Amino acid sequence: MDKNKKHLATIFYILFYFWLLAIFVISSLPKVADPDVEWLSNLEIRLDYVFHFGAFGLLALFWCLAYFYKNGHFPLKKRFRIYLILVLFAALDETHQLFITGRTFNPIDLFFNELGLTVSVFGWPIAEKFLRKSRT
Repeated sequence: MDKNKKHLATIFYILFYFWLLAIFVISSLPKVADPDVEWLSNLEIRLDYVFHFGAFGLLALFWCLAYFYKNGHFPLKKRFRIYLILVLFAALDETHQLFITGRTFNPIDLFFNELGLTVSVFGWPIAEKFLRKSRT
């Protein structure tokens, strides 16, 4: 592995662990009001679902990028393994909120966590194809 790829892998692993910790810390804070947006005067969009999707999608993307730059590829078997680990983290993170003042376990939050993970991990071949093309 060349030095530049190793450096990028290290950066993405650091970002992954920082983001993992940030998700846990933020979800450990007492409940604040849900950010809602009214759209077309009668359709309400809960932005926290968008945040859950994005936060966990980004977490998985950091891992995918780190693994890719370290190994040069990211096979399905490895992607499935990290997916299962991150789904477990998402479930544990949502469950631990039962012990935080004003928070609860929300299965819809968990769904959007897992949707973000799914899009990043199993959509990875599209990103990998783009990365390979841009390197040539």
